[in-house]
Amino acid sequence: NFTIDATNNAYFSPGPNRTGTYSLLSASLVDNSGASSSQAALSVAISPVNDAPSMTAMVTPGNSIDVGAGYASANLFASVVQVTDPDSTQITLMSFICTSGWDYTYDTLEIASDFAFDLNLFDIATSANSMTVTPKSGATPSFEDWALVAASVGITSDSGALTGVRTFSVTLSDGQATRNVDQVFA
Repeated sequence: NFTIDATNNAYFSPGPNRTGTYSLLSASLVDNSGASSSQAALSVAISPVNDAPSMTAMVTPGNSIDVGAGYASANLFASVVQVTDPDSTQITLMSFICTSGWDYTYDTLEIASDFAFDLNLFDIATSANSMTVTPKSGATPSFEDWALVAASVGITSDSGALTGVRTFSVTLSDGQATRNVDQVFA
């Protein structure tokens, strides 16, 4: 989209995800005696930009599951996760961190015992209120593998119930671009 406004300023706005070289205009100069210069062209080169990976259809379960006296557990996301990246075939990092509402006395962030992904594909590191998942050296997990990881992350509480609201920041990276998604678990 190339336009010239009333004050002779020129503007070029490429469409989304457009790359390549675009010829915008050709011009020559004419003096008062009618002599003209050779024609000159103006073009612009647009380089691609890496898009960050995304995780969609994230829906939290409605409530926690009481799995015994003094212990409750629930997944952060129901099994509704889709992980994609429009211009990369690999995710290099997925992390979960509770940014508010974490109960440091009772809460634990962990992989659910009924996880459905291949544990041999991933390295998983946890600390008090966070978890980082990366591919094992030489492993190339698919987007579906990453989605299964996200659907398997859960909270357990030794207090007997998961009460209160917790906000999580979920980070996805393909090694070049990163996307953060906030998710509320209530």
